[in-house]
Amino acid sequence: MTDEYRPAGRALAMAAFTQRHLPRGKGAVPRFLGKAVGHKPTFLVTRHGAHLAMASNAWDVYATIALHGGSWDYHDFEWCVNGTPNSGVFYDIGANVGYFSVEMAMKLGDAVQVVAFEPQADLAAAITNSTTLNGMGNVKVVQAIVGDSARQAELYVAPASIHASAVADSGRPNVGAVQTQMVTIDDLVETAEIPPPDMVKIDVEGSEHLVFQGAHRTFRAHLPHIFLEYIADFDPGPRVRPQVEQLVGDCSHLELFGHAANDKKSDRPYAWFRVRSEADWQLTDSLFVKNAGRPVRDAQLFEP
Repeated sequence: MTDEYRPAGRALAMAAFTQRHLPRGKGAVPRFLGKAVGHKPTFLVTRHGAHLAMASNAWDVYATIALHGGSWDYHDFEWCVNGTPNSGVFYDIGANVGYFSVEMAMKLGDAVQVVAFEPQADLAAAITNSTTLNGMGNVKVVQAIVGDSARQAELYVAPASIHASAVADSGRPNVGAVQTQMVTIDDLVETAEIPPPDMVKIDVEGSEHLVFQGAHRTFRAHLPHIFLEYIADFDPGPRVRPQVEQLVGDCSHLELFGHAANDKKSDRPYAWFRVRSEADWQLTDSLFVKNAGRPVRDAQLFEP
């Protein structure tokens, strides 16, 4: 299979060019190109040199990666690397095209174990192909929604593949739903299908509360670091925030930190400030639940 794959080349360059320069429909043209030529086995090279196999329905994502030097949300990736020890276990919940999973395995090597959770079949297959392309035996792909129970559930699919969600009111438009298997972290850890985590990244477009509910015992028993995107405007109820606050309140070793959105004024001297007030919650674009007893690579990023 690996011999069939070729660099995406000019087609991806064209997709990236249109995404950068078109005044409207920036993601539509890359998606069209993906459907036109994406049936061919192609890959792009990531910032750290991994070969990322490409799914035909996600060329808007790959175009963005190409525009950012072979990376996707690289600062977020660095936060996750900061919390993943060399011999640790990293969960990529909402892996999408697999950039975080594959790049983590490439950057930290065989010592790290990666579990990539992605419910969309085409994207999960692309991640599996990426691991084969790179000879990675330390990445396990789970094709399922991560949620609050083991059952069949609806996955609401958006025009852009990156925004699929297990909830209809994610704040993003959707174009329909497909039936998909839902699993829980607790079930998979307690049956030894996956090892317990040291670092968890959650990016599931508004259904983070379901992940926390289905990982209740695992998170409290193993106290991993947890990174998740969080914007108050996309948390109706709220429903995600109470799950985070309850976990931190239940576990004395856990501390809650926020990262300020770029478009919000902040004079905080640290990349990660302690979340203490309503104003702190409103300022964040990401949260980091940090285990005070578990090392990170750069502790100076966090407010003492």
